[in-house]
Amino acid sequence: MKNMVKDKLINDYNDLSYHTDDTFTKYRFTYNGVYVHVYFDAYDYQALSLSVILIYERDYYYTSLNVDDTDTNIEYLHKIPLGILRRILVNKKLDDMFEHLEEHILNSTPEEGRYSDDKLFSSTLKFSGKRKDLPFWKSIKHVRMSDDTLNRLRVTSNISLSTLKKIQSKNMTLVKTQFPKDRKNIKMILDSKGIDLELRS
Repeated sequence: MKNMVKDKLINDYNDLSYHTDDTFTKYRFTYNGVYVHVYFDAYDYQALSLSVILIYERDYYYTSLNVDDTDTNIEYLHKIPLGILRRILVNKKLDDMFEHLEEHILNSTPEEGRYSDDKLFSSTLKFSGKRKDLPFWKSIKHVRMSDDTLNRLRVTSNISLSTLKKIQSKNMTLVKTQFPKDRKNIKMILDSKGIDLELRS
């Protein structure tokens, strides 16, 4: 994601009248018949939260994105409905959709809201089954992080590969949650286990 887009997201969020673990800015647009809802918050400045919900006909899809790098490969769009995928791909890539997403953020005024009051956000996560890419950091547990999880977090978060490997080498894994009331600061989570947080450069 371009720095100017990231700065706009942060500035829009900072302009909110109040900030809690539950508040967000939201941007909406349509791309090739797919309704796109973009949620952002800077509750944890070291782990900015960027989420996207895509809707086409009866299909709904949620994914987390890395604010610093929205160059998401199709392989990390876990269980995306085929009807949505066909409409957001151009030459088997997502670049065009993400260009539209960035352009919309730069040229629009966001809505503000609370995750707990946003029925689309809570319902999409609730009915998406057992999710792998939940939006918020919750804790760390003593289960070895799988290589699949490590590779997914390397793409969808701004945590450095060396930090992720350090977590894995200690036979631990990071836990995420869909509930903002349960979210924790990523640095505090890692500090509790003596792991230094390094961000991707």
